[in-house]
Amino acid sequence: GDRLHPVRKERKEQLRDQIQKNFDQKGVLMIPAFSIERTQEILFEMNELIEHDGLNPGDVYLDSPLAITAIRVFQKYSFDKETMDFDVPDGFEDNNFFAFKKLSITDTVDASKRINDSPNPKVIIAGSGMMTAGRIKHHLLRYLDDPNNTLLITGYQAYGTLGRKIQEGENPVEIYDHMVNVK
Repeated sequence: GDRLHPVRKERKEQLRDQIQKNFDQKGVLMIPAFSIERTQEILFEMNELIEHDGLNPGDVYLDSPLAITAIRVFQKYSFDKETMDFDVPDGFEDNNFFAFKKLSITDTVDASKRINDSPNPKVIIAGSGMMTAGRIKHHLLRYLDDPNNTLLITGYQAYGTLGRKIQEGENPVEIYDHMVNVK
């Protein structure tokens, strides 16, 4: 849109810093992400940070059925130069850019609910990017009021969305008829 975005290296360092901060404070890092492209970018960069740089995020959950389906398309066409133009770093020898140790795919409602039972620290990547619907709202309801947890907003937040309200500092916010403190 009309925004200047940080260069990839700077964005990757910001992600690294947030993952490390979350790990150190034994929190939950919630990343609401758009299911197509943004989620795959985040997973790609996390793969590099974890598999190639040795970063330990704790358990990581991809909790977005649409993003999970989109990954299959990215994997299928990742080496087709006419379809996708990936800047593949050294060290990637297959097209499994979106899988790394400690990543769990939660494609069912029951699997999503079981995230709550896993110990901290953990990272949850869930749709929707503007926090208006999707599984991220359940995680926000559960974790947003704990100051040890972090909400990492990675995309544009349109006026009137829950994401925009949080980004602008509204506190508390309404999620599923509950008022939740943003800490």
